[in-house]
Amino acid sequence: MGQERYNVEFLTPELTIRLWKDFKDDQYEAKIALIREYAASIQSTLDPEVFEVKLNEQIGLCYYMGGQYQETIDCHKIILEILTPEDSPMSYFLTIGLIIRCSRLIGNFDQAFFWAKKAFAEVIHAPGFNFKLDLLQDYGDLISDSKQEFDQSCLPIIQSVIDEAGFPQKLADPVSTINSMREMHLYWNRKLMEFDITHHQNKDSLLEEYQKYHNTCEIGWYRDYADKLIFKIKKEKDN
Repeated sequence: MGQERYNVEFLTPELTIRLWKDFKDDQYEAKIALIREYAASIQSTLDPEVFEVKLNEQIGLCYYMGGQYQETIDCHKIILEILTPEDSPMSYFLTIGLIIRCSRLIGNFDQAFFWAKKAFAEVIHAPGFNFKLDLLQDYGDLISDSKQEFDQSCLPIIQSVIDEAGFPQKLADPVSTINSMREMHLYWNRKLMEFDITHHQNKDSLLEEYQKYHNTCEIGWYRDYADKLIFKIKKEKDN
């Protein structure tokens, strides 16, 4: 399909806000009806495949937030009949990850392992270490719930995330290693976002917090990111 075709807006910002502000998660049918009504009004303006992918992404998300996991799977399978990793790596891995997760949640482990194998075969296209880690998280949860053996061919993927992101973990028990990386990633990611919210209008305070963050963060990727932010703030202060 090509990334340039896929990189288009679907829902308006106003409609997105309304969907997630005015409706509860269990009101997924009302949200889907609203999405379908809007989608019908713009369908003629979009490439048919793009429209099908975008529509099922939104409907599938409503089902997922509403705890309707089989319906989520059905929507996302439609997406993967069209979308390839080359078309939109981010959307592809988010989609296939949800299929794996929802299949596990309904106890269909065979289906979950089928899609996990497919995802790992395409992991070279993952747009960043966080997408690989998300995939490993879903696979680790699948291993834990199904009580099956961890596929040793996936060990290099864990090591690649450790190396790419600069995690301090040493690869030992794979599921324990994945869980440890997941907790560390969530902690430092959340802490970084809190700085932006709390100190975004005070450059001196923000600079101090980023420097503390850099000095204590255990993940190399986040330290490097903090370095870039520190440099940017100092440059702005000098101008």
